[in-house]
Amino acid sequence: MDGRGIGSRVHWIGRRREEELPGLMSASTLLAVPALDDNVRGQHIPRAMASGVCVIASEKPALASLLEHEETGLIARAGDLAAWVEALRRASTSPDARKRWSQRARERAEKELAWTQVARRIEGLCLAACGEQIVVIGGAGTPVSLR
Repeated sequence: MDGRGIGSRVHWIGRRREEELPGLMSASTLLAVPALDDNVRGQHIPRAMASGVCVIASEKPALASLLEHEETGLIARAGDLAAWVEALRRASTSPDARKRWSQRARERAEKELAWTQVARRIEGLCLAACGEQIVVIGGAGTPVSLR
């Protein structure tokens, strides 16, 4: 990193305590998740999205399903050094694009990844598995099950 002149701007922080994450996310420019295999969980991606931090992730299903390429972040081919160099270059040299991706990611996180939305989707799956229907009445957004 130092040989490329970016050593003072890139910080490898390792594993942190849960209570440190909000402060670290808010001080970050971007989150890179360069997973090489499918044995990875994307738990930091929703946190970064909700914090308005730009995300670059490997195209692995568990990660790529959280992002929309060019809309809420960037997705790069796993193990493809050239693709990762290009994604990191684009994100680091395009503050306007980074801001746009971050804003859209935050909006998506608020709409789709908030615990109330996750709970509603899980409830819907459970009710569907039991053969019940879910009907949303009015603008309240509260699901009502009917048999």
